[in-house]
Amino acid sequence: MTKWEPLFSEDCEALKGPGHRCEKCDRLDRFHGHLNKVAWWAGKFAEGMFPTGSEEGKAAREWGYLAGLWHDLGKFAPEWQAYLKTKADPHRSDVSGKLPHARSGAKHSVDTLPNVGMLFAFLISGHHSGLGNGIDSTDSSLEKQLGKSVPEFLPFVPASILDAAPEIFLPKFSVSSPTSLGIFLRFLFSALVDADFLATEAFMSHD
Repeated sequence: MTKWEPLFSEDCEALKGPGHRCEKCDRLDRFHGHLNKVAWWAGKFAEGMFPTGSEEGKAAREWGYLAGLWHDLGKFAPEWQAYLKTKADPHRSDVSGKLPHARSGAKHSVDTLPNVGMLFAFLISGHHSGLGNGIDSTDSSLEKQLGKSVPEFLPFVPASILDAAPEIFLPKFSVSSPTSLGIFLRFLFSALVDADFLATEAFMSHD
């Protein structure tokens, strides 16, 4: 039995489409993929922003699901996997430093999602550090974060993850004003972070 939570599970029922329910994701099975569970729960939380069965709710679920599925893409990089192993070694963890992984998914979103990629980048790049600053060019701004290099990861990401992006559109509510879009993104960010913490907690404290 492995001591590690799997990063991704190819056999996840939810990968078949929005109408498919994954029992393993739903019960936070500790030996089911982390990305699968975070995607499932982030989508579930996001859908709850709108009335049950509404088109807005369905769209929000797709946003939450994709943000969850892509939030840790950087962990597929062999460099990150090697870094993780140093963290498990008490004799090396104090000198191994840090290797950010959130920028990878953010960069992938900008590169592959027309028009809305930058919005996903806000969610993904900040899922540990908080939503980035989109106005200035300080070191904490999203612009500066996206300008930094990342370890090569795409060749190591399963095709089922990269091909999972649905036709993303913004719910009508969110495009009615800049304030509405900001609220929508903040709710999505909360859904992503909560799902990430819940999945990790279920693995670490399963009893």
